[in-house]
Amino acid sequence: MFNTFWLFAFLSVVLVYGKKSTVTIPPEYAGELITASVDCVRDTGVDPDMLNQIVQWKLQENDNVKKFIFCVATATGYGDSDGHVVVDKAEKLLSNSHKKKEEFKNILKECNKISGSDKYDTLYKTAKCNREKQPIVFSL
Repeated sequence: MFNTFWLFAFLSVVLVYGKKSTVTIPPEYAGELITASVDCVRDTGVDPDMLNQIVQWKLQENDNVKKFIFCVATATGYGDSDGHVVVDKAEKLLSNSHKKKEEFKNILKECNKISGSDKYDTLYKTAKCNREKQPIVFSL
């Protein structure tokens, strides 16, 4: 059965590295991420325990993982059909007054320049870039 703890942990996919500011995902966005994660585990056939590996970014770089990340991102509108982050939507996760919002947005744009072998690989590489460079850790 799907372990809810790992679902919440997945929401930190772009995160947990060095000194980062922690931001709670606003409730109006958390619900859609949870629903999409549950649906995408089922649709892509990934092992739900894989979510723990995503949080630590210690996962196998395989097609199912890439398809899962793409599935969640596009189902929630945070990713487009080409495999890039939708910056306008992603930046709404931060309040306008957040001191690192501009840096967050600039890194999203920088990482969006990455291309992979297909849309799944592109989004995987974009997510990896963000995870490594972003100054923010999201939590529920």
